[in-house]
Amino acid sequence: MSYKKLRNIVFTLHRILGFAIALIAIIVSLTGSLIVFQCEINEFQLHQHFGAIIPQGNRLSLEVILDFVKAAYANQPQSVNVSLI
Repeated sequence: MSYKKLRNIVFTLHRILGFAIALIAIIVSLTGSLIVFQCEINEFQLHQHFGAIIPQGNRLSLEVILDFVKAAYANQPQSVNVSLI
């Protein structure tokens, strides 16, 4: 086998292996970035879907919120009776 033919085979093999390893490295880096920034991505998606929630006024107690929910669903026969433990 001549030197030029061996050199071309080695360069072709080097190119193919380089592309394969680069593809694996890109996949690993992208999935790693998604894992690292998962909280920020989820928060961004929630803000895009629902908008930002800005608290206003005083906080309500759990009993007041439960009364609101019971009053809203009082007319629906298929609703389940909810009680606190």
